[in-house]
Amino acid sequence: MFKLALRVVDTAEKEASAKEHDAWDGRAIGKLEKELDTRRKEAVEQLKAASYFERQAHWLLSRFPGAKLVAVSGLVKLVERKEIAAADGSLTPDRYVGVAPPEVDEDFDFFEELGV
Repeated sequence: MFKLALRVVDTAEKEASAKEHDAWDGRAIGKLEKELDTRRKEAVEQLKAASYFERQAHWLLSRFPGAKLVAVSGLVKLVERKEIAAADGSLTPDRYVGVAPPEVDEDFDFFEELGV
């Protein structure tokens, strides 16, 4: 809409000689253009935020299908209070979660990367 409004103003000024008309208020139009641009930027930021949260939700649901908490190696481990007590009450994540298994890229060519 912002671009369309700018195109209308540009067409009015160039093709319809609107600047020559007494009712044409270039200063007011400039202020409106600035306000439209500010609102456009706000809308873009809101869309970026919505996109970010959608990606985060997708990530969570891909790891926790059905929105149920399950153990995921390297990410989450379900423990009993007894296990925490046995660890002297320590809640350090690496004590329980461990390390995720490395992802193996079958198509990776080490020598090609080195340029050999």
